Amino acid sequence: MAESIRAFIAAELPAEVKKAAAAAAETLGRKGLRLRWVKPENMHLTVKFLGDTEEELIPEVTAAMQEAVAGVAPIPLAASGLGAFPGPSNARVVWMGLSGDTARLITLAGGLDRRLAALGFPPEAKPFAAHLTLGRAWERVDGRLLARAFEQYAASRREGVEFTLDRLILFRSVLRPQGPLYTSLAEAILK
Repeated sequence: MAESIRAFIAAELPAEVKKAAAAAAETLGRKGLRLRWVKPENMHLTVKFLGDTEEELIPEVTAAMQEAVAGVAPIPLAASGLGAFPGPSNARVVWMGLSGDTARLITLAGGLDRRLAALGFPPEAKPFAAHLTLGRAWERVDGRLLARAFEQYAASRREGVEFTLDRLILFRSVLRPQGPLYTSLAEAILK
């Protein structure tokens, strides 16, 4: 039987983006919002969650990543704004949004998704939504409190932190009680 690993494809974030995202999470936490916050060192921009992946497929997944980025120039983005999935009144995930050339990021994610579907990975049911996960709800979140916190954050007119997505990384994820451990297995560079 083939060995499998838990895997996902993401872009690493620069330190200043992680710092801004962590500051936003800290601000929300001070408002009394109880979420399971993502540690700054574990923040990344997920492009495709693969889940359990047979190790023998890693070379094919890597090739699909290389094909998806072929001819794609680095993508300028900025981390800014806050939101929740599916919405503030029933939040399960609180996120920081992305602006900039998100249309090219969405196109890249779609091309990658199609290539991975050919390898047997289920295609995404919903359109790609570019975001950075700040925290996950482990109990019901007060939607009014969350909406007010978002409004106050937006009113502070915080500038977005610009960065460039210049590579996709295939990560192995090992879930542990003290938090997940991510290991880079392969990368595909945008040129």
